[in-house]
Amino acid sequence: MTWLFPIQLHTEFLPYLLGVLGLLMTWELHDIELRAGRIKPRGSRAIRHGSRAIRQWVQSHGGVRMYIMAAPNDEHSCVTCRQAYGQVFSAAAIKNKRFRPLDTSCTNPSGCRCELVGLIGNGPEAEQLSKTLRQSGQPIMLSESQMVQLTASAGALPRGPDRPALYLLEALRAEGVNPQFAMSRYRSLICQAMDGEVHGYVVPAYLRLSDLLERTGNLAAALSVVDEFLNIVRGRISEDPPNRSQIKIMSARRARLLRLLQAQ
Repeated sequence: MTWLFPIQLHTEFLPYLLGVLGLLMTWELHDIELRAGRIKPRGSRAIRHGSRAIRQWVQSHGGVRMYIMAAPNDEHSCVTCRQAYGQVFSAAAIKNKRFRPLDTSCTNPSGCRCELVGLIGNGPEAEQLSKTLRQSGQPIMLSESQMVQLTASAGALPRGPDRPALYLLEALRAEGVNPQFAMSRYRSLICQAMDGEVHGYVVPAYLRLSDLLERTGNLAAALSVVDEFLNIVRGRISEDPPNRSQIKIMSARRARLLRLLQAQ
């Protein structure tokens, strides 16, 4: 038996209803395009007005959804950075003015090397991680095996915003055990940017690659990377240009490399 329930709508409300439905469909389409990697996640940065609830909804349904704390997995990382390694934060937590990724200050004399790596979750592993984060409502900690599984999924992802992020995570994790592989990943991130695949991890790739080359004794190659960074990267191929601290680090590294090369 079929039951029919007539719905009466005032014609004056119909345009508003259609507008709301159209806006919902637009948001859903935008989310699908972000997951497929066909557009870049810039929507959350453009929000300046509107209620707090609307901003939180858009931030949770488009653009970066979570951030993973990572640092080079080697003997130079301090206890604080090692303890924070693998911690996952929601995008809303990062935007809080009181957010502090580390419980205490980094004690590395060369400066903190931690990176907050953002993911939108356009792969099965990242999507499951995003779901777990939403359900918990609190930051979660990934085990070493979970980090391995997450970073290993980079090769299966289509060209999109999450693949460079996972490359960076994979390289940071490999620095202590396989520096050659880590350097190849950093070079890949730089080459992707040179080929037009703009992402936000060009600056960390240059910083880590030049540091690894210097520590492995490849001084001339390290100097070449530093010069390339100082001459090309600033404001040209990086979605997130280097800050003053990063430029200062690379300038000091260049001066040190020149002294070491001259002394040879």
